[in-house]
Amino acid sequence: VGVVSVAAGFMGAERVVCTDYDETAVALAAVNAERNGLASVVSARVLDWSKEDAFVEEDTEVLLASDVLYSSAMARSLRAALNRLLAPHRVLLLSHEERRSVTW
Repeated sequence: VGVVSVAAGFMGAERVVCTDYDETAVALAAVNAERNGLASVVSARVLDWSKEDAFVEEDTEVLLASDVLYSSAMARSLRAALNRLLAPHRVLLLSHEERRSVTW
């Protein structure tokens, strides 16, 4: 859990915030960062895209999303969240392996 965040830390990111809607996944991501010596760079917190108050820090430059689309409902929540979270100074990198039909 949090592999992309740990990879970003290893690639030189100064600060990485790993998010998931599942508290257990967030806890495991924090353990993963710690075990890889990146606890000072990679933090983890709960983020639920379906909530209107979902946010990222103002100085966030890059949003990385990997393996996050499991259903059409989730894809619609992600699209709505990105409409709120993306800004002119932010870039989104999304990786997705299609396992089933997901429509936006």
